[in-house]
Amino acid sequence: MKGTLESFSLEEILQAVNQSKKFGRIDIQGAHGQYGIYINKDNIYHAFSPHYERGINAVLEAFIETKGTFEFKEMLNSKFITISKPFFDVITEGIALKEELASLNSEISDDTTFDLVQEANFENISLSGSDLKFLRDLGKGLPVSSVLKEENIDYITFLRKLKSFIDIKLVKIKKAGQ
Repeated sequence: MKGTLESFSLEEILQAVNQSKKFGRIDIQGAHGQYGIYINKDNIYHAFSPHYERGINAVLEAFIETKGTFEFKEMLNSKFITISKPFFDVITEGIALKEELASLNSEISDDTTFDLVQEANFENISLSGSDLKFLRDLGKGLPVSSVLKEENIDYITFLRKLKSFIDIKLVKIKKAGQ
C-alpha cells in the first residue's frame, strides 16, 4: 500500500493496516523528513521521526504532516518497543494534535526564522524565564532546527509555544526573502 498524505490521512492509513492484521512499517516522507511507524496487528509499538529519536512523540509528529508520501512495507520489524499506548488512544491523540497544530506546521520548515513583533503590548502578559529565553532565541533569527537544540525541546512543544506567542502577537513567521 502506498500513496500520498493528501489522499489518505495518517489515521486512515493506520486503521487500514490495523484492519488487515498485517505487521510492518509505514514509511512517510513528509515536509520535515522521514518517519517510520512500526505496527504489529493491532499495536503501534515503535516509531521514529526527524525531530524525535523514537517513541510516541514521533508518531504524533507524523500526524501533523499533511503533505508527503507514504508506503507500508510488510513484515519489517523493529527490535525496539517504545510505545505502549493502546492503538486507538494514539490515533485519538494524533487527530487532536493535528487539529491543533497542522496549519502552523504547514507554514514552517526546519530553516524557517521568526521576527519578534516590535509594537507588542506587554501590559497584560506574564512570561516565565523559559518563555523569555525562547523569545530571545527566536529573536536571534535562529532557524527552527537551531531553536530545538538551543532550547532542548521537542518539536511539538516548540510548535505549541510558538503558536501561543503568535496568538498573543509577540512573534510572527519571517517570510522567505525578508
